[in-house]
Amino acid sequence: MKKMMLAVIAFLIFYSGLVRAELRPSRARLLLHAGHELNETFKLQSDFIPSGNLMAKGQLCPMGYFILGIQPTKWLNIAPAVGYNFGKDEMIVDTRLQLDVGPTYFWGLIDAQPKSWDAYWFAQLDYKIAKWFHVGLEEESWGNYKKGVYSHGAGPNMLFRFGQGGIDLTVHRRWYDADRVFGTEFFGRFHVFLPDFK
Repeated sequence: MKKMMLAVIAFLIFYSGLVRAELRPSRARLLLHAGHELNETFKLQSDFIPSGNLMAKGQLCPMGYFILGIQPTKWLNIAPAVGYNFGKDEMIVDTRLQLDVGPTYFWGLIDAQPKSWDAYWFAQLDYKIAKWFHVGLEEESWGNYKKGVYSHGAGPNMLFRFGQGGIDLTVHRRWYDADRVFGTEFFGRFHVFLPDFK
């Protein structure tokens, strides 16, 4: 309980400094996750994301992924994936990495669309205070390799996990190449973990 209180206090102190900066519109994302364990090493997975940002008008751009989870040890998972961006009619190539060591958890991905050279990457490092509550830091960026224009954001997060659902709440301090300015945004991710389709 003491660890949880200290983590929440640290998050609130950091958060209070961020909100003094220029606020940008909030973002929200829904993620549907499904998977089937083939054996102790391999798992078939799929993700479906209706939109990169549910709060933005006219940005319905569904993306779907087929993922092969490879777990050579209990603490390491490497997952190559292919996906499709239905809004842009483009293939997606994706690689994911997960490290799960004791109370520390890392998850990251690099995502590229070869046709347009659009890119997305994400990294998250969290400490499990309880099975249902994690705190940490994350970085999320997107942009285009050809144009050389990107948006980079980073900040603290709180993750809540309960049964087949999850909520990630985070505050990003974000750099916008297009505007050449920093801003602060609130971001919520809502996860639905579907049961194994055995």
